[in-house]
Amino acid sequence: MVRFISPEPNLNKPTGYARADLATTTEGGAPSYEGGAAIGAPLIDDVLAFRVSVSFRRDGGWVDRVGYTLSPNNTDALPTPVYNGNTTLANANFSETTTARLAVKWKVSDTLEISPSIYYQRLQINDTSAYWIALSNPASGVYRNGNAGTNPSSDPFSLSAVKIKWDLGFASLFSNTSFYDRNQRATSDYTQYLRATWNSFGTLANVFPSAGDNGYATFQDDQRNFYQEFRLASSDTMPASSGTPACFSRI
Repeated sequence: MVRFISPEPNLNKPTGYARADLATTTEGGAPSYEGGAAIGAPLIDDVLAFRVSVSFRRDGGWVDRVGYTLSPNNTDALPTPVYNGNTTLANANFSETTTARLAVKWKVSDTLEISPSIYYQRLQINDTSAYWIALSNPASGVYRNGNAGTNPSSDPFSLSAVKIKWDLGFASLFSNTSFYDRNQRATSDYTQYLRATWNSFGTLANVFPSAGDNGYATFQDDQRNFYQEFRLASSDTMPASSGTPACFSRI
């Protein structure tokens, strides 16, 4: 498990942040790039503030979707695919990730803070990174996929949360409430698998489908998760030499 802690809104001053990255994929792949920005400011000094951030990332592909023909069959070998010069989509296995987050901090009193937030992310994969050895030449940086259909995946999710901090004097009481909502959809190409399975039972079969054949399956993953955490942390600080940590309990 990875714990990701986002910057909180600042109640006293405006804040801002921006970044950009650029990368290249060797051996004929497409470029990759990423950019993001965040801005925050108090709406009421020392009482109410917000912070909003957005980002976009594109990972360049390096596998081409291509057309092919099957070489004539003979007594020595099964038909094999041969690239016919038609590239359906170059660098087809690219992906894109979009994120956005809005957070608010409300200092209700000197002892109570309430911080609601919502985070959204969408990962879109255009096609598989698997390539056909018969159509490719890895030594020359040539990677080709002969599937008639793409293998896309769309994976959006949102995370809504409310954090409450209550200073009790002798300790601080924390409440973290969140709701996770995910709706993934994907398609997988099974054309070669189906041909190998059904073309010839128990005998050597031609696993390469005829050009244009397309057999696929769809998948989905829907998640609705609710989380609630209560945590009580002592305000006392124990001397470092005692070796005894401050009192900590989780409910």
